[in-house]
Order: sequence, then structure tokens, then C-alpha cells
Amino acid sequence: MAPPPIQLFLTTIASQPALRQRQEYILRSLQVKKIPFTSYDLASDEDAKRLWKRKAPRDNQQLPGILVGGKWPGTFTQL
Repeated sequence: MAPPPIQLFLTTIASQPALRQRQEYILRSLQVKKIPFTSYDLASDEDAKRLWKRKAPRDNQQLPGILVGGKWPGTFTQL
């Protein structure tokens, strides 16, 4: 059985160092472990922005965002 798809929601216009570090950490972790994922840049992809807003809880739409199998597993600190 194939693992559930992982969708990663990022932004290329991150001005906060902590946000950039979290995004880089997740990207490196997935790449090193060779876990397939699809990433979306919310700064330039309106469809991805709508998907993220629809799937993530309204009070936890912080970035970086992750969906596993189309479901929100929690915030960065909860993972």
C-alpha cells in the first residue's frame, strides 16, 4: 500500500528567520529521508492558498503547513 501523499505549504517571501528555519527543516527532513511530497508556494499560487485555508483549522493556519493524505496533522511544533 502506498503512503498517503504529503503536501507542504510554504512561502518564498518569508521575512521572519524562524519561519525560514522551520520551512528549511521540513524540506531537508523530507528530502534526506526520501519521502515524496509536493510543495506549494502560497505567495504565488492562489489555488494552493485556497486549499490550505480550506483544509487547515482557522485558528492554526500558520506556515509551514502540512497535509498528509489531505488531512491536517497539526502545527509544526506538534509534529
